[in-house]
Amino acid sequence: MLFRSGGIKTEAKATIVGSDTGLPNTADLDKYLSFQIIVAELKKKHGTIQNPVGFTTYQLLKLLGLKPVGKRYKEVEEWLDRMSATWIKSEGAIYLAKTKRYAKDRFHVFDRAVSMGQELEDGRCADQNYVWLSSWQLENLNHNYVLAIDLAEYQRLRSSIAKAMVPLLYIWFYTTSKPIQKRYRDLCQFLCIRAYPQISRAREKLQPGMNELKGIGYLADWELAHTVDGADFKLILTKGK
Repeated sequence: MLFRSGGIKTEAKATIVGSDTGLPNTADLDKYLSFQIIVAELKKKHGTIQNPVGFTTYQLLKLLGLKPVGKRYKEVEEWLDRMSATWIKSEGAIYLAKTKRYAKDRFHVFDRAVSMGQELEDGRCADQNYVWLSSWQLENLNHNYVLAIDLAEYQRLRSSIAKAMVPLLYIWFYTTSKPIQKRYRDLCQFLCIRAYPQISRAREKLQPGMNELKGIGYLADWELAHTVDGADFKLILTKGK
């Protein structure tokens, strides 16, 4: 991504690193966005967010519209494992609202997570799940530096590509209404999908997700075309309502 700082464009890069639990997937993104609804409600109630953030698995599943059965409870456990094991190497990609600067550092998504029934530091048995948010998330949340993603609209999406694109569209179109262009291979790398050398195959793979985004108004239009140098394709996106 490109950010403008002091009138100068600088290239920013974020590398997401997982462990043996694997990298977060779109199902994890579903849970993370639902968790942010819980966080937003707590902030509205208390004025600020402090660690740890407590919530029940039932709360999360209800927001996701999922039945609270054993399989789903296990999936939330696995989500907490993955999010705690995932970290981000930021090269100017993470903004720290308090100091108003882009960070070059390594950050965890969740610093720590304790599931219901596990032992807390004081010896008590946890009566719900507890998450310790990383300092950069707490800082940005308490300075209202957030993306207000519509969870209901997001949950209408079925394509994993469309779901993964939603946070990106909020960021890319945050300061502009003009069409934006993204290199196809860079996008494929971020979405963890195969990059096809044939434009027809590439378009076929992207089409269901892009059309879903058009259907709910995130995009007005999209097009996949050759770059000027012919070395790659470019995805041209037009902002929706």
